[in-house]
Amino acid sequence: MLKKTGIVRHNMPSYTLHYFNARGKAEIIRLAFAAKDAKFTDSRFGEKNPFPEFKPKTPFGLVPALEVDGKMYSCSQALGRFVARKLDLYGSTDEECLKIDMIVETLVDDVFTPLMHTRFTKFDNQREHLQTETARKLPAIFEGLNKMISLDGKLTIADLAIFYAKIQFSKELEEYYNKYPNLQKVYDRFIIKMADQSSYVSEYRVLVAVWYYESDKSVSSIRAMKTKLSERFDFEPPDTLYIRLWSEKLFQIGSILDKHHLGRPNERGDKQIAVEQSVQGNPKPSLR
Repeated sequence: MLKKTGIVRHNMPSYTLHYFNARGKAEIIRLAFAAKDAKFTDSRFGEKNPFPEFKPKTPFGLVPALEVDGKMYSCSQALGRFVARKLDLYGSTDEECLKIDMIVETLVDDVFTPLMHTRFTKFDNQREHLQTETARKLPAIFEGLNKMISLDGKLTIADLAIFYAKIQFSKELEEYYNKYPNLQKVYDRFIIKMADQSSYVSEYRVLVAVWYYESDKSVSSIRAMKTKLSERFDFEPPDTLYIRLWSEKLFQIGSILDKHHLGRPNERGDKQIAVEQSVQGNPKPSLR
């Protein structure tokens, strides 16, 4: 019996999620494990773990693949539903499950997939066609999502899909999250939940959040920041997702981001001085 974060689990299965070192089709599954603080191994392909060697182990030669107690399963949406059921991120009735499936499958099939193809196609005429078709469908899709969302119940995998849509396609979808308040509320609720449940102390979260906010968000900058954190605190830094969530929450609620109406400076240059001073000194005292 394993007791963790107040939840008692009997004979908790061993989970290993196999995918490339990218968000892609595996990210909603990763978010599900993170949302419930459930233990899993996030195995990502690379030089030491090449995909061609792993591919024959999957049922169809496709990833993401989820290994459950040594047994391999695949198909991203099937895996998402499976994990949602196991972690209590699914509906309590058949109708609730149907609505969750409608939201997730609409986002994956009609939003994520065409937007991803638009980003990566090499052909201009195909990109223009995809942009036109997607732009035609999106208004009705997000209007429907805004009406279907429930803000009163528990967190579900549908909420995670709505959250993921914004972080992965923020430029393309920002107008819909600004227009439809329920979508933004789902996003905000997940940020607050994830930022609060971390085991890292609040002073550490604040420092990391500010460093991230002041960085250029590039892979090299984040890697350098994590190296600096490891050297300074002598323990493994958090996943980039957590760092982003901390920064989003802290700046969103105004605990770091100064407001003009309070008569305080609001330029990045002013903040940078305070951040640099904090980096050189003791990070635990408040940055303000």
